[in-house]
Amino acid sequence: MITITVFPTSPQTSTPFTLKGTATDVDDGDELLILVDDQFEVARPHIKGGEWEATLMFNQGGKRLIEVIASDQDKAEITLDFSTGALNIISRRIWKAKASKRALANLSSPKRITIHHTVMPTLSSTASQSDEESRMLKIQEIHHNDSGFSDIGYHFVIMPSGRIYEGRPNGKKGSHDQLNDGFGVAFDGSFHISGSQITSTQFDSAVALCTQLCRRMSIT
Repeated sequence: MITITVFPTSPQTSTPFTLKGTATDVDDGDELLILVDDQFEVARPHIKGGEWEATLMFNQGGKRLIEVIASDQDKAEITLDFSTGALNIISRRIWKAKASKRALANLSSPKRITIHHTVMPTLSSTASQSDEESRMLKIQEIHHNDSGFSDIGYHFVIMPSGRIYEGRPNGKKGSHDQLNDGFGVAFDGSFHISGSQITSTQFDSAVALCTQLCRRMSIT
């Protein structure tokens, strides 16, 4: 028997969420199918220790039917009502960013999103927001003093916790690639090192952020 035990109580579009449940009379390693609105296949979680888990994100609001299926006779379903909400992005004011050293050129029509990493020792995914704010100040200090930038080069930094921080103001050109004609989004950490990888929450936050930016700026 398939059950859904964990689900969001106030789901929002463009915000990752987790579904969890149990599976009895199903073997470990077996694959489930998660179907939305009777037509969209969105995940295939595997059973582990009689439990299953999947992280999902919807971009369309309203009531959505979610089915977790083991077979035609064995499935669980739930209907969630998704509101259209904005991402929680921690502002420059919150992390006490220093003022730009020089005037910044306007970014009038962003054409792309470039993904980076900060190439700094990777913070723990359980780091406190205070620790992350200190990291943002350190990145800005390096970009001011060592890189010679007018401000932090990236428009957004995503921490291993999944929290998103505002870097350079969105309406200003960045200093993050050779073109600087779009947004710079950086995963915090050093991912050129063998065995290192972004967290699932970083990935989910990046998908939600990039989806929102593309919609807002009509980046195709």
